[in-house]
Amino acid sequence: MGSDMMLRVQTKQDSGWVDIDLPGPLWVVLTNRNYAVFGALAGVRNSYGLPLIREVRGWPDGEVTPDGWAATWYDLQELEAHDWLGGAWTQPVDVYTRDGWGKQPLHERTGHFREGLAALRAWVGAQPARLLMAFD
Repeated sequence: MGSDMMLRVQTKQDSGWVDIDLPGPLWVVLTNRNYAVFGALAGVRNSYGLPLIREVRGWPDGEVTPDGWAATWYDLQELEAHDWLGGAWTQPVDVYTRDGWGKQPLHERTGHFREGLAALRAWVGAQPARLLMAFD
């Protein structure tokens, strides 16, 4: 059995933080089961021993946390600023390809998530945005 990310994305409006709907493909890219990313975001299935980007902190005051665990949230800007290509992300990990087993830097497993963050920024423009997540 695997772990999945439950995700809400919000933008800052005059009335406060408001949930936004994402296009289906963007939602799929951001929530795709990626244990390297899950490990760095919330310590979920962290078999690579990655350091957390930031300690898990629950959801912001006033937001109801869904059933799940490792509930946390990030500002989009915070995730954009994270060094997804350096530090612990450079460690070689075993991968299986058509040519058999080999090694690749761990950051190569984050490509879709990083592309999803860039697409989310394009979707929300310059508005402040945050990602609320929990895992099951």
